[in-house]
Amino acid sequence: MRYVPIVLIGLLVAGPAQALRCGNAIVSEGDDTSKVIQRCGRPTSVERIDAPVVNQPIYNALGNRIGYQPVPAGESYEIWTYNFGPQRFVARITIKNAKIFKINEAGYGY
Repeated sequence: MRYVPIVLIGLLVAGPAQALRCGNAIVSEGDDTSKVIQRCGRPTSVERIDAPVVNQPIYNALGNRIGYQPVPAGESYEIWTYNFGPQRFVARITIKNAKIFKINEAGYGY
């Protein structure tokens, strides 16, 4: 019995994954994009964030730099925005590798 409070504290510290209610359906972090579209419809807007590119030097067999090759320095992702109107908060969903990475709420919609 004395372990119950420890388990509850652990659950509170870890916190639940963020979720978004779309009508009677819910999508959560980790769900794939097809589930989001099926349950919430098409987003109001989609913003694509391309990974920054750095120029990596290319060396020949003698160790001399002969040029540069562009290489992504991170990963690309998208931010899907759902505007549910003035009575609800706007939802901003970060999509990485075709899955929900993060769900944020912004101010009230319009």
